[in-house]
Amino acid sequence: ILFQLITKTIEDSHINFVSNISNIAQGPALEIALSCKKIIANNKTIFKFEEVDNGLMPFFGSIQRLLRLIGYKNVLDTLLNKKYIDYESAKSFKVVNTNISDIIKVNQKKNFWDQSFTNTFIFYNSKIHSKTKNKLPAYNAVLSCIFEGAVCGYEAALSIERKWLQWLLKQENTIKKLN
Repeated sequence: ILFQLITKTIEDSHINFVSNISNIAQGPALEIALSCKKIIANNKTIFKFEEVDNGLMPFFGSIQRLLRLIGYKNVLDTLLNKKYIDYESAKSFKVVNTNISDIIKVNQKKNFWDQSFTNTFIFYNSKIHSKTKNKLPAYNAVLSCIFEGAVCGYEAALSIERKWLQWLLKQENTIKKLN
C-alpha cells in the first residue's frame, strides 16, 4: 500500500515530475518512472517487466497505469508474453516523450464486457494455465488485475491490484520462490 501511495503522490502532484531513461528500466525504478508526468527516453530505452517470471507482480500501480496508457491487449502481451516494451513501441503507445498524465486522464473510460474482451481473457487464461500448470500464481494475479481493473475506475483498480498482491504473497509457490 505504501508503494502505491508513493507513486500516486507523484502522479497526483502539482509538480511536474519528469523521468529520464536512457537504457534499461525495470522493477521499482520503472514503476516510479511510469508515475511521472513525462518520461524522456531515447532509442536505447527498454522497459523490462520480469517480476512475473520471478514470482511477483508490478505492485506500485503500474499494471493499472499501463492498462490506461496502452490498452488491455497490449498490457496482457507485455506483462505475460514479451516482458518488455522497447523504445519504438513506447513511442507508438505515446508513453515516452509526451505528457503521460494527459493520456491517463483521457483513458479513464472502462472497457465494456463484450465478446472480444471476454475472448481475449479466455485465450490468455488458457495460455497461462498451459504454460505454468498453476505453479506460478503471479501469472494468475496479473491476469486478474488486468481483467478486473479494465472494467472499473482507476482508484478501484488500484485497490484490486493491492488485493491481488496480498493474495499472491500468501501463495505457497510465491513464498518458496522468494526464499
